[in-house]
Amino acid sequence: MQSKLVLIIFITCIFLGIGYGHGATADLYTGSLPSLLPIPGTGVYYAPSLPMNYFAYSGAYYIYNGGTWFYSGYHNGQWVQIGQWQLPYSILSIPMPYYRNPPFDWRIHNRPPWQYRR
Repeated sequence: MQSKLVLIIFITCIFLGIGYGHGATADLYTGSLPSLLPIPGTGVYYAPSLPMNYFAYSGAYYIYNGGTWFYSGYHNGQWVQIGQWQLPYSILSIPMPYYRNPPFDWRIHNRPPWQYRR
């Protein structure tokens, strides 16, 4: 019985595109390479001219949008949804002022929720 439940959940996740960075994509940014500025002490770059949270680090590109992280090997996509645990530490340690559109609750605490346990 338990194995059937696991199988049903697994099939549902595949159908809905929920997973570990496989299948879930987004058309978030497909323009030319934006002007990138360094974030001091992180090795990460951000795009202040874009209306979204767009970051570059070590030849990869990341967007944080609507509570979800997306990754691409190219500056303009194809964007693949990834989990927070798949992000490099440098991306997770980006200071709050470099997020173009932080969610409201981040603004209250002045940091992303994953930085609470430092």
